[in-house]
Amino acid sequence: MQQLLNKVKTALEREGVQLKAKRILAAVSGGPDSMCMLYCLNLLKAELGFDLLIAHIEHGMRPVEDPIETRFLLEIAEKLSLRIIVDRLAKDLFSQKGSKEEIMREARYASLKRIAKETQSDMIALGHQMDDQVETFLMRLLRGSGAVGLAAMKIKTDTLLRPLLFVTRKDILEFLKKNDIPFMLDKSNEDRSFLRNRIRLELVPYLMAYQPKLLERLSTTAELLGMESDYLRDVADKWLDENSDVTEFGLRIPVQEFLIQPRIVQFYIFREACIRVLGSTRGLLSRHVLDCIRLISSQKGLKEIHLPRGGRFYKEVEWFCLCKRDITSLGLAEIEIPAPGEYSLGSGKFLKVEILQELKEELSGHGGTAILDGEKVTFPLKIRGVRPGDWFIPLGMKGRKKLQDLFVDLKIPRPQRKEIPVVLSKNRIVWVGGLRIDERFKVDSGTRAFLRLSLKNLEGPSPM
Repeated sequence: MQQLLNKVKTALEREGVQLKAKRILAAVSGGPDSMCMLYCLNLLKAELGFDLLIAHIEHGMRPVEDPIETRFLLEIAEKLSLRIIVDRLAKDLFSQKGSKEEIMREARYASLKRIAKETQSDMIALGHQMDDQVETFLMRLLRGSGAVGLAAMKIKTDTLLRPLLFVTRKDILEFLKKNDIPFMLDKSNEDRSFLRNRIRLELVPYLMAYQPKLLERLSTTAELLGMESDYLRDVADKWLDENSDVTEFGLRIPVQEFLIQPRIVQFYIFREACIRVLGSTRGLLSRHVLDCIRLISSQKGLKEIHLPRGGRFYKEVEWFCLCKRDITSLGLAEIEIPAPGEYSLGSGKFLKVEILQELKEELSGHGGTAILDGEKVTFPLKIRGVRPGDWFIPLGMKGRKKLQDLFVDLKIPRPQRKEIPVVLSKNRIVWVGGLRIDERFKVDSGTRAFLRLSLKNLEGPSPM
């Protein structure tokens, strides 16, 4: 018993994990790993000075076994004089699309976090051990993960605590046997339709015939990769803080500054940018990142790539952008303007339309206000978003110019173009909001009435 407890204490000390005066919520399924963790923590709580609770989650996949496990853990909690909280996952959980393993994992963690908040627990203890570390490493290796995916789990990550991470399954079973500690066996762990189970039951024993110390060696490899990825993530985060622009549609990053970074740093910059915009890397594969980096490095013009979970990557000439789908899909609806007044464009923005008899300013559409010849326009005006094929004659020019070409010249990121309002008179563009007016509607020496258009928002001056 003492040997395993010493391993746990040594690992906690080495990683600088302080448990004194903390409240630990132990996630216990009833299986050997979680039961070993529970008894270890219960034996250490007085020595290390922390409080201990139990959380048990019924997944609902096994209508016969689940209630039996719950009753078993209720008895264990009473025997150890520990408080236990039992939660049951929603019955319709698996009606969602996606991997059952992933869905169940996310639901379980969400339940544990809720219980931890309700019980004012400082940490959630999980029963992960060295074999789990190696199985995860091999599973991700087979899926083509890079260093981030292959990196080791840590004893402590935010509020998650893994006290058995440097203990093998063999050590755990010996501990349980010597100390006559009961546990339950989950038959689903023998289901070879799950990749993790096949790795544990087939691949790991096969590899151990070649390397008997496979668990220790791969666990060390994962730990080293974790150190490397942590360093590179810090480098990428610092670079993004100094070089990227946060916009209403996502993140904008300069191409040239990005390309002078080492290739591996480019990979981490792009990956961390995805986390900032999309919230996580769920569904994002290394090939997605590498495809985008190859496109950034190429001489090709404007390009778009769809990323998992609705993300969008846009490459411009000097910038590339990462966006969310719900932002990039937005566009201004068409609004009719029958007369002067103020008209809401949504999202706190509005257009003010005025007729003036004299002009005290000289503005030509560069900015949030445009002055036009009031007799050259005809009400009702219309305001809408940009549409494919839109063109106008920019002030000072004689020929047509497509709005697409104007945006490229002005280096306006593609997602932002959807939010640019276009004002029309008799279906002719008179003003590309905040950018340019049309030559045909400009003020001249014969102008007797002036039409002033002003873009404003409720938070302050014009966004243009």
